[in-house]
Amino acid sequence: MQAIFDQQQRDNKVAEKERFDLIMRQKVEQQRLTLARKQAEIAAEKRKKERLNMKLSDRHLLVLRRGIKGCQDLKRKAEECGATLAIEINSQLTDIVSAMSKVDTLKWLKLNKLPGDIELHDDVWLRNEIAKEKGLPLIPVTASSTPATTDPPAVNTTTATVDSKVTVATTPVPAPATTIEHSPQTTVDSSSDFIDLLDSDDEEPPKGTTSGEQPASNNNIAAAPDEVDVIEIL
Repeated sequence: MQAIFDQQQRDNKVAEKERFDLIMRQKVEQQRLTLARKQAEIAAEKRKKERLNMKLSDRHLLVLRRGIKGCQDLKRKAEECGATLAIEINSQLTDIVSAMSKVDTLKWLKLNKLPGDIELHDDVWLRNEIAKEKGLPLIPVTASSTPATTDPPAVNTTTATVDSKVTVATTPVPAPATTIEHSPQTTVDSSSDFIDLLDSDDEEPPKGTTSGEQPASNNNIAAAPDEVDVIEIL
């Protein structure tokens, strides 16, 4: 009986030690996750502040909607500030593209190999960026003018050097968009994902603005502005 009792005591001690070790591992893992979350929040806040101070010439690529009123004038002013701009894909395809998810859009536009993610802006954002660099008064910003940042999707993040700026397709909206240094305009064959770059000088005059159009929502996209006139490729 004594031997059985001693064995039970040893077993209880082993079980107690295992429970203690499990609790300690859970605490360590919880602390690790908490620390990682705080570090990610700090890094995101730091990146946000850095981007607020970026000049247009520092931004990778700005894509501007074809149907925006005053599109060419906005493009010219942004280029004067050193911005790299592109004109959206053939406006006949904007509804198709804007109805796609972010991942599908990047694939369609052959941008899945660009580093980082994208941000969505309206024309007020771009006009204010130009005004800041020229020392002009800023346009009051409403809640709908706040840019929406999209987290990077599961796309190939291999950094690639883009000699020709690719233009992004978007739905016609009442606001100017961003542009490429060579300001090419792209057209897409709906039967394939091949994109031709055309001279933006052949672009048709900006169409009348339409309101309330938004790109399709995506789980990775947070509170996109009501009028996404500028797509920034980061």
